[in-house]
Amino acid sequence: MRGSVFSGIFYPAEINELRELVKSYFLQTPPFKKNTKAIIAPHAGYDFCGKQLAEAYNSLRNTYFETAVILGPSHQHYFKGYSIYNGAGYQTPFGDIKINQDYVRKLRNKNKNINYREKAHRNEHSIEVQLPFLFKINPLVNIVPIITGDNEMDSLKQIAEDLLCVIDREKTVIITSTDFSHFFSSKKAAVMDMKAVNLILKQDTQLLYEKQQTKEIQLCGIDATIILLEITKLMKLSNVKHFSYTHSGEVTGQENSVVGYNSLCVYE
Repeated sequence: MRGSVFSGIFYPAEINELRELVKSYFLQTPPFKKNTKAIIAPHAGYDFCGKQLAEAYNSLRNTYFETAVILGPSHQHYFKGYSIYNGAGYQTPFGDIKINQDYVRKLRNKNKNINYREKAHRNEHSIEVQLPFLFKINPLVNIVPIITGDNEMDSLKQIAEDLLCVIDREKTVIITSTDFSHFFSSKKAAVMDMKAVNLILKQDTQLLYEKQQTKEIQLCGIDATIILLEITKLMKLSNVKHFSYTHSGEVTGQENSVVGYNSLCVYE
């Protein structure tokens, strides 16, 4: 079982404090009554992006699901391919979340680029930060936690196809964990991040990939975002909702160097 390494850092470690904090963010979020099948949410400290996390996860309230495929980037370890945690599940202050071992086994058999790389999970926060919000929406959920490395477009399309072959689409949601531009001025960040959001709204994965390469946009979870959009396109889902945008300067007051955060969903 993977421990909650970042509790007390990105979010409170004490269960009651965490419960009240997550509840407060959800209470500020208007209802969303669509059947959401995929969300894009940030992975910074809750003080910076709690509103965006709540907006994304609140959109899942009217969706029945048993499994969440969570895609997040590797920040500490460079590799090619994809890594799924090789354990029973993830601990959270609210309780443990089990891994769907059947889906993991089938995915590994289907796609040889999926392996377990211990260094990709050891000090990685991109998936862990999602889990308290996910737990509060569905405490019985199981997960498929996939850390993405550096991959070409063909590989991203292939794993999207493989995921769709393995999952029960009626009982599964897709979650991408990503922040947007890093360490630009708030003005430049907003331009870059809205350009990326508009491409996501259009589900234009090819341009997302190309603009990331030319550094016109910047998403740490670009691979995870493209995989999610490739899956939703294969599912014939074209409704993409952008909830809100913010950046770290709104909290720190430092407008010269910020990180951008967005919340989005894809719904039926």
